Amino acid sequence: MNLRDTESQYAHLAEAIPEDAEAARIAAVAAALAQIQSVVEQGQVASSTLSVRVGNILVEVPRAPGALINELDRVVNLVRIATNDFADDLTLVLSAGQDAAVAVGGQIVDIPLLSVGIEFGAPQVTVPLLDVVKTFGADRIKGLSDSVLAQIRAEIQLAAIDAQSLDETMANIQRLLPPSGTGSGVATRAEAIVRTEVGRIHSMAAQNRMESLLEQIPDLQKEWRHSGRILNARDGHVAASGQRVPVMERFSVAPTVGGTRQQLLYPRDPIATAANSVFCRCTAAVWLQRWEEDE
Repeated sequence: MNLRDTESQYAHLAEAIPEDAEAARIAAVAAALAQIQSVVEQGQVASSTLSVRVGNILVEVPRAPGALINELDRVVNLVRIATNDFADDLTLVLSAGQDAAVAVGGQIVDIPLLSVGIEFGAPQVTVPLLDVVKTFGADRIKGLSDSVLAQIRAEIQLAAIDAQSLDETMANIQRLLPPSGTGSGVATRAEAIVRTEVGRIHSMAAQNRMESLLEQIPDLQKEWRHSGRILNARDGHVAASGQRVPVMERFSVAPTVGGTRQQLLYPRDPIATAANSVFCRCTAAVWLQRWEEDE
């Protein structure tokens, strides 16, 4: 699924509003999570391509004793080109995903309210704010790319000076470039950036949307909702699920039960620590007190 298909899918969702608020809230959150997953999968292509390219470079490294020292600069330059291309490709994926996330994040608010007959104009996130968040994500990807290059270069240098065998070097680099989902390596770090930064735009768009509606709906609230994902779930976020506060107030959330709480405007708030934000799948869903009777 490309990003244009993704945007079309969620536009269609807005045309088929569920008949009750809770079903609408579930549908809107599911759509946001699906959009993040779509962007993550595109990012995984960039990570896989980097792994293949580096592997092909290493296959061609000369194995004769002392030969690598003469080829060191050429090999490192090829790796540099591969990591730079990886950074460019992943940044494009992330940037497009963040652009699409503005509308998808707004629908977290729009769809439930439309289900109860409240209508309004299109949501927006201010351009300067979006640009800052996009630049931050691009800088994180560049930092990841530079780190990967430095680690691979160090491994190749060790082989060139016979401090370790070429087989050991290849094994170490393979551990650096494993498939996504293994809990380590470049692919997982890239996924963390993409998932967190696209989700951050969702949260910012939803918060912006709710703030813009306060004059029209002064009793509007928001609710912290855990995704329901059990694997590697933060028990502090599970405990926070269902916490409701007025739109302009902050949630009190810790990554672990009994841990230090942070006052967060929304999930993946920029002030949150990495432990409280990276890989977070939570959502700030819209809430109206009148729905209490329907629970």
